[in-house]
Amino acid sequence: MLDRPTVHSGHAEDIERESKGFLWRTLDAVEDCLLRMIVGIFKFAFYRLPKLAWQTIENWFPTLIKLIKVSALLSVWIIILIGPLFYIYYTWYGITLHSIDMKAEFDNVLAMYGPWPLAWVGLAVLGSFWGLVYVRRETWKWWRRRQERNSGPWGEETSA
Repeated sequence: MLDRPTVHSGHAEDIERESKGFLWRTLDAVEDCLLRMIVGIFKFAFYRLPKLAWQTIENWFPTLIKLIKVSALLSVWIIILIGPLFYIYYTWYGITLHSIDMKAEFDNVLAMYGPWPLAWVGLAVLGSFWGLVYVRRETWKWWRRRQERNSGPWGEETSA
């Protein structure tokens, strides 16, 4: 009974592996791990990483475009809002490099340019708040009416 081979459910490799000693099985497991890690490096670098990068770009690109658009609009708004004050600042800065009495020099700059840059900033702030409250609604109502007037029965644009 002792000479009878044991029945294995695996392949010939598994039977041979199980008949070897502990060191053989350990080295075999390490070899298998190393091969999987080497293959994993290339599969990750050339398959998974590009796929992940593409999915990330595909998901975040519209948000990135919106962020760039909002940043550009904010920059334009700030330039329009406080652009005239740059003339006062740079003139005042150039004068104060050579002067000690800054208050008197700032009064001179205001006298040189008048109240117009400050008046523009006040007007721009009021216009911004007015636009925030009123213009958007009127613009969207106008746009919606135009879209309804130009759309066909299935929502497509008509040129008539």
